[in-house]
Amino acid sequence: MEDVLVVGFGAVGVIYSHILKRTGRVRVSAVARSNYRTALGKKFRTIFLGSACVLSTDSIISTDRGIDIESVKYGNTPNWRPDRLFPSVSAAAASGPYSDVLVCTKCLPDIQPTSQLLAPFFEQSYTSKHPQPVYSLLQNGLGVEADLYQYSRSKLPNINPLIISTSLYIGTNLRGPHTVQHNDFDRLTLGIYKPNWKDKLGEPTQEIEQRAMKHIGDILAAGGTQIKIVDEIQSVKFSKNLWNATFATLSTLTDTRLPVVFATKDTEALIKPHVTAVLTELLKIGHAYFPESSLPSSLIETTYENTAKLHRGRDNKHTPSMLLDRQENRAMEVDVIVGECIRMAKEKGISVPRLETLYSLLLVIQHQLTLKKASVSDAIEPKLSAPL
Repeated sequence: MEDVLVVGFGAVGVIYSHILKRTGRVRVSAVARSNYRTALGKKFRTIFLGSACVLSTDSIISTDRGIDIESVKYGNTPNWRPDRLFPSVSAAAASGPYSDVLVCTKCLPDIQPTSQLLAPFFEQSYTSKHPQPVYSLLQNGLGVEADLYQYSRSKLPNINPLIISTSLYIGTNLRGPHTVQHNDFDRLTLGIYKPNWKDKLGEPTQEIEQRAMKHIGDILAAGGTQIKIVDEIQSVKFSKNLWNATFATLSTLTDTRLPVVFATKDTEALIKPHVTAVLTELLKIGHAYFPESSLPSSLIETTYENTAKLHRGRDNKHTPSMLLDRQENRAMEVDVIVGECIRMAKEKGISVPRLETLYSLLLVIQHQLTLKKASVSDAIEPKLSAPL
């Protein structure tokens, strides 16, 4: 039985670990990092899960229980655990090999690049014993693959890394210290990362790349998730990013869940011109890189209307991950969701004043979160370093 590693054990990581384990075809290992190591004024405790030892403060796994998964699609599964749980990527790499590594962390290039996170897989202790795994990046935003690709080529110049980029639609959140809630859908589109995609859009996918995508795609599909494999993934990711760059940022800046935004016709009348203007800027960028057939102008209206239909009324409980990060004082994916769009616009000489305003305001909030984090760390440092 082959081993698959999931890096990141937040809501997405939990659900996709669960999907993998449902297949019965792979042994599922997971790396839990920030869930267990974020100290918000609480003492660290050590948690044992099988043979794995984890340092924790606000863990979603305790000594006597696992995770309660509440899923409309997969049913309720109390006390769920992966086969193995590791406190770090280093510990997981030491227990390899892995056929596939699924990265379910946020992409935060200005805080911890993905290459830094996965560095143990490029050290001699791993490469001298095992072949490279296939890396699938289940991450929001644009340009999330470049850093890992460049690092891989610098460390292993004779090996062309297999990096699968994805576009993920899922409704899932952490709810409380032991619970992950999931609604009735999870759809994952897979496409191989091509470093020269801007210059050679539509370049055919090689056979080895197709096999890699089919392999992990078949496993995930057997677990119940909806899988689609495409030759050109960047336009798909750009289309998905329309929503995050528009509605996730609106929700985050107003510190408000979207059902409140769509609660009345008056609030809708206020926000629709802003949303339409941001979507228009984004489509201008998209049309400078991709054929209009992949990003039709009708996306402006359909993105707005589909979002409004989902959030009119108070039944929708989903919170955009960016807003959840703000509320939990965690770093937000501002750079890859908004910043990369602005960089793409500048490459083509496109003016995007609304996106630049959103980016500036979000960076102010990001800075505030960083200061809060630093002040909490400073406050607890004497306790952590004091002799027992």
